[in-house]
Formats: sequence, C-alpha cells, structure tokens
Amino acid sequence: MEIIAKDFHSWLKILLADRNYFTGETFIKEWEDVMGILNYDERLTPKMPFVIGGEYSLKNIYVNKFEKIISFNSNLAKQIKNLPDGTKVEIQIT
Repeated sequence: MEIIAKDFHSWLKILLADRNYFTGETFIKEWEDVMGILNYDERLTPKMPFVIGGEYSLKNIYVNKFEKIISFNSNLAKQIKNLPDGTKVEIQIT
C-alpha cells in the first residue's frame, strides 16, 4: 500500500495528472476494441495478480464478476500482508 495523497483534492490532482496509469483507461479501450464492452457487474482482472508479478498485458487478463474479484483480492491481500518484497507466495484459494 502506498499513500499518494493526504486529502481528496490532492488525490484528484494526482489522478488527473496520470489518469491512464491510475485508471487503466487505454487498457480497457484496447480490451473493448477486441472483446467488446463489459456488462455492468463485470470487471477485467489479471489471471496472475499484478501484485505478485502478473504481466500488464491482455494475455494476462480475463473478465469476472465484480463480487468474485473483490472476494479473491481481499483473500490474497490477507495472505501477502506484511510480506517483504520478493517473497515467494503460494496463493491459497478459499
């Protein structure tokens, strides 16, 4: 976790300065050009999570329901919390 701003207005300024990095706007456009628009309850998510070395490319992306992504990501966050960078991990699916 990285704190990038101390208040909403500072965060908004940072977000707008590099909107593509923080929102993945170009990435989603690239996906939509090939695969079509997502349903309201769907999101793009990495097959191999970025936080453990997953590649930022369309070949590492699939569509899943938002609620499933949140559940998986929160479970993963609990497993890797406080681990030093570079620690090898084995994801436990629950």
